[in-house]
Formats: sequence, C-alpha cells, structure tokens
Amino acid sequence: MSKRSWSQNILPYVGIGIIVALVLSLLLDSSNGFGGSEIFTGIALILAVGAVLYLKNMQNVLKNEVNRRVKAEYAPEVRPEVFKIYQRLGAKELDGLFPIILDNAEGSLNKVKKLANIAEGVGWKAFIENQW
Repeated sequence: MSKRSWSQNILPYVGIGIIVALVLSLLLDSSNGFGGSEIFTGIALILAVGAVLYLKNMQNVLKNEVNRRVKAEYAPEVRPEVFKIYQRLGAKELDGLFPIILDNAEGSLNKVKKLANIAEGVGWKAFIENQW
C-alpha cells in the first residue's frame, strides 16, 4: 500500500476551490461596491499553480515506476527498446497506459511492441476497456 502525500489529500478540494474563487471574483468584479476581487483571483491562481505542480509530481512518479519495472522485468539488452516505446507513447500522451502494457506483456518485448501499437491505434478508453 502506498502512502498518500499531502498534495494527493488536498487535490479533490483544489478544483472546488478554484471554481468558487473564480465565481466570487466574477461576482465582485460585476458589483460596484466591494472591489476585492484581486484577492480571489490570487487565490485561484495559487490553487491553479498547486494543481500544475501536483500533475508534474505525478508525472515523475510514473516515470520512476516505469524505470523500476523495466529494470526489474526486462533483460539489459532489451531495456533501451522498451524505453524507446515508452518515449514514443509519451510523445502521443499515452504514457499513462504503459504500466498496463507492462502488466499484460509479462516480460516479453514482442508483446510490449504489439500492445503499444494497439494502444496508439485505439486510444485511451478503448485500450483500458479492452475493446480492441
């Protein structure tokens, strides 16, 4: 079981906070009285930056997991090819599917190639739902 970091614990509330801050900012801009919308806009920007940093952190976690699994499951002579396939999927923003590909490939380079080609052809949803 993995530990959840503080950013994972607050992520569900970040989206709600951004929406509330932006709505309040728009309401205060439209009113002639209070004029404190800069505060709410600042809060929304801080929450947006936090969300971006969290996503970057999760991307690093995925890369570390893939590195660990490839080193553990594949022979040294085929690792560069597996990493090239991972980079190719990353260029098409399908790198999140790579752990699923590794699960189904069972240590075979040919299966990794085949599943990566299928993932590129059908996309995220169809690959996850095994509609290929």
